[in-house]
Amino acid sequence: MLTGLWRNPDFLKLWLGQTISQFGSLIRFIALPLTAIITLDASAFEVGLLMAISGIPALVIGPLAGAFVDRHRRRTLLIASDWLRVIVMSTVPIAYFLDSLQMWMLYLAALGMGTLSLVFDVSYRSYLPSLVKRDELVEGNSKLEYGRAAAEIGGPGIGGAIVQLASAPVALLADAVTFAASAISLHLIRKPEQQPERQQQETGIFKDAIAGMQYVWGHNLLRPMVMAAAMLGFFNAVLEAVFLLYMTDELDLSAGLIGAIFATGGAGLVLGAAVADRVVRLAGIGLTLSVALLLLALSDLALPLAGGPVPAVVVVLVFGAVLFSVSLTLFRVTQVSLSQATTESALHGRMNSAFQFAMVGTVPVGALLGGLLGELIGLRTTLFIGVAGEAAAALLLLASPVRSVKTLPGEADSVP
Repeated sequence: MLTGLWRNPDFLKLWLGQTISQFGSLIRFIALPLTAIITLDASAFEVGLLMAISGIPALVIGPLAGAFVDRHRRRTLLIASDWLRVIVMSTVPIAYFLDSLQMWMLYLAALGMGTLSLVFDVSYRSYLPSLVKRDELVEGNSKLEYGRAAAEIGGPGIGGAIVQLASAPVALLADAVTFAASAISLHLIRKPEQQPERQQQETGIFKDAIAGMQYVWGHNLLRPMVMAAAMLGFFNAVLEAVFLLYMTDELDLSAGLIGAIFATGGAGLVLGAAVADRVVRLAGIGLTLSVALLLLALSDLALPLAGGPVPAVVVVLVFGAVLFSVSLTLFRVTQVSLSQATTESALHGRMNSAFQFAMVGTVPVGALLGGLLGELIGLRTTLFIGVAGEAAAALLLLASPVRSVKTLPGEADSVP
């Protein structure tokens, strides 16, 4: 029998739209670079550039995207973003079928998809508080994580299967279809959404973006959370810059075995989403958020500590992968829920874009530093540095007012 938000038809439509959108994004994650590699015989540099381009919008226009979202109805932006993604993504298979596909077209598609996905992600996180009650935010974000988990488990596999059975451009066509389905699902939501205040439209968008950053930085709860998010993005990028090389060169694991190890993390994603609401009720949202980040750091210790026979290495790494996924899901649910509850509705877009900017903007620098450190001081030592940085982010939260927050505050209780 359905309980809680599963009985809310409008939430179900948002959940379905977001889940389908996540599937599309992860199909594209596999199919777009394979289109470059298989169809256009792209070089390693060209593929790397293609992957990097999709992250440029969050780094360059992240705060402006939040100000833009705050000026419009969020559901309208969600639907428009999906239909525009259908158009952008369809250009690649159309060009392929017309035998005119070129590498610059993939670059433009990646840039367009990165921009539209940024608007979609900021909009849906900003839209949820207007669709459910404040005390349902943790449950709502937990259920959205179920959809993310399903997509992360199945999306790449579906994309790979379509590429194998048909072609990479055909997989991108399937990606476009998922965005159309998402748009239709979101269009069916019936709950009216309030129009943003007119006075917000009368100021410049740059001034709005600066005001949003100042609000987040001046808030006693948002400031430590966004600092921790930036540290997590940076030091996790340091670690991820070398971890695959470490697993293949130092631990002597095959690509298939590495894939199987990380596939087990999908169970952790589902488990984390399932227990998030209960854990928050027992421990409090602030402590859950802080400890989840600390456990995430400890889970990454599995990489530099693993050693010995291959079966023993696999057991340690599987444990680490599951713990990482559980911790990451708890962190996502609690961080988003607490941020939503403590931010004025008119500032939700700018607050969410600040977190996107903090986590995504630090990744290129962290990855560059991780690669450099791997060359200079060794892969294993670099992994330890990444873990230490993640743990420092958790300690920052534990030492901040965030740790003492028991339940989601109302806007009136969450003054900067």
